[in-house]
Amino acid sequence: MRRDAVWDTVEPAAPVNGRHAYDWTTYDRQVEALARHGMRWLPIIDYSARWAGTVPGDLNTPPARPNDYIAYAVALARRYGPNGSFWQAHPAVPRVPVTRYEIWNEPNAKLFWHPQHDAPERYADLYAATRAGLKSVDPSSRVIIGGLALGNQDVMSEHEFVDRMYRRRPDLVGHVDAVALHPYAPDAAGVHARIRDFRRTLARHGGGALPLEITELGWTTTSASEAHRAASLAQLASELVRSDCGVASMIPHTWLTAELTPTNPEHWFGIANDDGSLKPSGAAYLNAVSSVTRQGAAGRLNICGAAASPSAAGPRLDLRLRGARRARRLNAAVRCRGGCRLRLELFRRGRKGSVARGRPLARRSVSLGRRTRNVGLRLPSGRRPLLLRAVAKGKQGAATSRLRRLTVSCRKGRGRHARGWRCTVVRSRKR
Repeated sequence: MRRDAVWDTVEPAAPVNGRHAYDWTTYDRQVEALARHGMRWLPIIDYSARWAGTVPGDLNTPPARPNDYIAYAVALARRYGPNGSFWQAHPAVPRVPVTRYEIWNEPNAKLFWHPQHDAPERYADLYAATRAGLKSVDPSSRVIIGGLALGNQDVMSEHEFVDRMYRRRPDLVGHVDAVALHPYAPDAAGVHARIRDFRRTLARHGGGALPLEITELGWTTTSASEAHRAASLAQLASELVRSDCGVASMIPHTWLTAELTPTNPEHWFGIANDDGSLKPSGAAYLNAVSSVTRQGAAGRLNICGAAASPSAAGPRLDLRLRGARRARRLNAAVRCRGGCRLRLELFRRGRKGSVARGRPLARRSVSLGRRTRNVGLRLPSGRRPLLLRAVAKGKQGAATSRLRRLTVSCRKGRGRHARGWRCTVVRSRKR
């Protein structure tokens, strides 16, 4: 069951002298009820507490001090994770611990994260730090990029959001567990198309095989018939987890809704009735899930194509770095076996190893054949910690990413025999 783990519910007051005080009463009751029914909680760690947002009192603004949010996420894992204090305090409750965490809900939507002008960059930093905190408690946990809405008037395109996340934090390559998506569309074919397009975006960043969590999907009866809802949910439930799209889970939105205002679509997404009985859409979904569970994922379906296939590796990229002897330049000897389009970006490195704010110091895009080519990137003077990101895109669209942490020293020659600058790569570490 996917449901919010609202920060403000657990920590309504700011910490005193750096000490956090959490009240787990609400979620203790919920987790116990779920566990007694054999159900596992997928918490959405959201939003800001009323005292913690960049706009005080506005829960849908990002946290002013990300460390407070991270502390809450870590405390949640210590309470309900595999070795959580809740299970130790309630030995009679069946142990069904939290193993997956979704970081925020629709951070690319103005409604849930505002302002949006720097949302991808701030979210990338928040995700990376929160993931590190959660992994320190449970290394096997899956930390999911919060479900991305599809672009519209008040929502940044899911493609732009991901592009800017990786641009801000090249070190996310290989350090994302899964990405959640909310591919609402008129029908199942439209859902396929949305997932397929998003897969291409992930492939550009070396994430062609990154697990996708479909954490919201559905139709409201104000815009679709019950027969349409039933057929579409049944089709997707039987297809997506067996497809080549890398879909790890699919969660319909939603079991119950208020059904109060006929003109409010949000009141009519439910696939079950108030008394717990299933509507035709709920029954069709349940039957499809039961069928897949019995039969397994036999009969792989081609929906997303090569971009999402784990076997669709990007081009093999060879990369060697050295400083220029007579110029303020980093020389990269690069080769793609089979050819590729290569993009090199050089960033300042922050104190924690991430990209410092601002544009790349240097950027080059080149087309490579089979032979090694030397590409120069202009360097700042002095001794600098830097990050070099290389993204090679093959002819079939799959990408390979490389990240190097560098310390480069550039000094100007002295004396009458000095010839310009001399740059040296002091340290280079692969990521």
